[in-house]
Amino acid sequence: MQGLTRTGRHLRRAPRAIGVAIGLVALCFAMLATLARAEEFDSRRIQGTVTDANAKPLARAKVTLNRLEGAKIAEDNQWETTTDNDGHYELTFRVAKGQTPVIREVFADLRGYVRGAPALTLPLEDREAGTVDFRLEKGARLAGKLQLPLEPWERELPPKSILRVLEVSNPDFDKLTINARCHLVGADAPA
Repeated sequence: MQGLTRTGRHLRRAPRAIGVAIGLVALCFAMLATLARAEEFDSRRIQGTVTDANAKPLARAKVTLNRLEGAKIAEDNQWETTTDNDGHYELTFRVAKGQTPVIREVFADLRGYVRGAPALTLPLEDREAGTVDFRLEKGARLAGKLQLPLEPWERELPPKSILRVLEVSNPDFDKLTINARCHLVGADAPA
């Protein structure tokens, strides 16, 4: 009888042990898959300094990598960072191995200043860092109602479906026509 009891106890423990073993094997495969995905990407970095018009460093400015081309990007990238007390920032992102990303848009924003958005064509070779410095000028907030004529294709849409965002970036109001862009939001333009 005692042998049967021991055997019965072992049989009862066996499913639990098998479940633990299967869980450990699944965890190992998940870790290996994560490592394999990490190996498919290389790191690139942009860095620089954000200053005001008098070259004084600006702390807590938000720097955003807005657009890059020419490379597949990792899904878990961080796209923005904040400057430190010396106005310095560093932003690391991952792209597919063997591909050369070209940085097209990086923004620097800080309340009370005009957004910094220099024209860029900055290719980053393997494990290379690029430098993008910003000099922000004091700015003012505009408010009011803006009426824009409808595009021909918009005339058939319900009025509430046409939303626009007006972006104005320039401290010199006489140059607003050069630096104002209107973006459609919520309605797709025809191809």
